[in-house]
Amino acid sequence: MASSTPLNGSGPTGAQVAAHKLLGQNLPGQTRGPSPHATHLSIPGSGNSTPRIIPQEGAGGSGYVAPVFEGKEKQMEAVMDGIEEKGFMPPELVEAETRWFYDQLGIDDMYFATETVEA
Repeated sequence: MASSTPLNGSGPTGAQVAAHKLLGQNLPGQTRGPSPHATHLSIPGSGNSTPRIIPQEGAGGSGYVAPVFEGKEKQMEAVMDGIEEKGFMPPELVEAETRWFYDQLGIDDMYFATETVEA
C-alpha cells in the first residue's frame, strides 16, 4: 500500500492534517454557508422536476374515478382497537394517527379494501 506522505518532506505534517479534520474548524477566509446547489431531489433523466399530480375529476381530469370502500370507517375503528390493545402507541394518539393514515395520505380506498385489519 502506498504512503500518503510525500517523500520530499514538502507536504503537511500529521498534526497539520489532523487540525484540518477537526469538526467546526474552517480554513482562514472560508465561510460555512448554505450550499449553492439545489436541495430538491428529482428522478434522473425525467427532465421534469415538478411533482406529478393526477388532477381530480372534471375538466382536464384523468378520467379515473376512485372506487369507494364502504367498510372503511368500520375497518378504521377495528384498526384503532387493535393498536390500543397492543399498546403500540400512547392511547391519546391512536385516533389522530389512524385518521391521518386513512384520510390524509391520499391512499386509494382499494388499498384498504384489500388489506386486513391486522396488516
